[in-house]
Order: sequence, then C-alpha cells, then structure tokens
Amino acid sequence: MDISSISFTIYLAIIPSILLCLYVYNMDVIEKEPLHLLFILFFVGVLTTVPARLIEQLLLSLTTYDYSNIYDSLFISFVVIALVEEGYKFLVFLVSLWNNKEFDYKFDAIVYCVFISLGFATLENILYVQSSGLNVAIWRGIISVPAHAFYAIASGFLLGLAKENSLKGKRKKTFLLILLSYIIPVLMHGTFDFLLLTENNVLFGVFFSFIAFLYIVSYSLIKKTYKLKKLTKKRGN
Repeated sequence: MDISSISFTIYLAIIPSILLCLYVYNMDVIEKEPLHLLFILFFVGVLTTVPARLIEQLLLSLTTYDYSNIYDSLFISFVVIALVEEGYKFLVFLVSLWNNKEFDYKFDAIVYCVFISLGFATLENILYVQSSGLNVAIWRGIISVPAHAFYAIASGFLLGLAKENSLKGKRKKTFLLILLSYIIPVLMHGTFDFLLLTENNVLFGVFFSFIAFLYIVSYSLIKKTYKLKKLTKKRGN
C-alpha cells in the first residue's frame, strides 16, 4: 500500500469520530466546553487504546477460545472487550473530570464522555482500517464508531444525574448512578460485540435491530439533556 492510500484510509478512519464530536459539541447550546479541554480528552481517549488492547491481548493469550462457542463469545465480548475498554474510559472521566469546575451542566458529562470515547474509537478504527481496507472503513464508520458514542452518551447521561445528586448530598443515589454509568455501557458494548462475534444469522438480524435501538435511545438522551438547568448546590438537600 502506497503513502497516498495509507493517508486516505486514515482519513476515512478518522472522519466519523470528528463528525460525531462536532455534532455533540454543537448540541451544547447553553455553555460551550473549553476546546483545549476537549482536545485533551480526545487525545487521552486515543492513548487509552494502547493499554486496553494490551490487556485484551493478555487475557486472550491466557486461554483458548472459539467464537462459535457461545460461552467463549460471551466471555470475550463482555469481559475481555467491554469491561476493559469501558473501564478505561470510565476511569479517565472520574479522575480528570468529576471535580472539574467546568463540569457545571448535566450535558457536559455527555460531551466529555463522547470525546473520550471517540478518541479511543479513532485509534482503534485506524488500526482496523489499515489492516482490513476500505470496506471495513465504511462499515465501521456507520456502525462501530457511532456505537462507541452511544455507550458514551448513556454513561454521560448517568454521570450528569450522579453529579446533580452529589451536589444535593444524596450519597447513596450518587454512588448507584456512578456505578450504573459504568455497568450500562459495559452491557451495551458487550451485547454489540456478542451479536457480531457469534456469526449466527439469527443474531446478526438482532444486531441491526440493536443498532437502530442505540441510535434512537442516544438521540433521545441528548434531546432530553442538552437544555436542562445548570448544576447548583441546593441548601437543605
């Protein structure tokens, strides 16, 4: 493959993430997040791809597996892939953003999670596209890269609610929402990969229904959240 072909495939691998980031950024109509912060989050998301893939390869090397075996597919999808990848994104958010002064609207959490997740998806997509070609670039641009954004939107929605409850002093509810902000994306991600990895014609049909479901739910969560009030601490709560 010559340099021009490599450049073109990298461009195709990157453009879906950029378009999705721009969409979510433009939906932030009340108070835009600092661009430097979003660039950092995107870049950190890119960096997390490396340790995540190393851990995944390590886990896969510890055992033999067969994608045609439903139990192997479940383990790989939910534990090896979803638990690890969503775990890194989740930790990045909690460590760098939970107490950040810029996190003052519920929708901010969605924006942050999307930029982290799409940073991760970008490098992952480049690696897949360079090894598999243009057909994979189109397929992943429509399905796989948006899926990472969908997991992030669900996580961000729950983290926004968690922050609101934290400011009200509701510790138990805050903890539950934070926990769900990790568990729900893991379940979504695991289901996505499981339906794809099993190579079963029936489940493959379910897969496309699941993708449509993710598109609808993610759009609904964005519309529900983007104009909600500023996060403020209420006395007496």
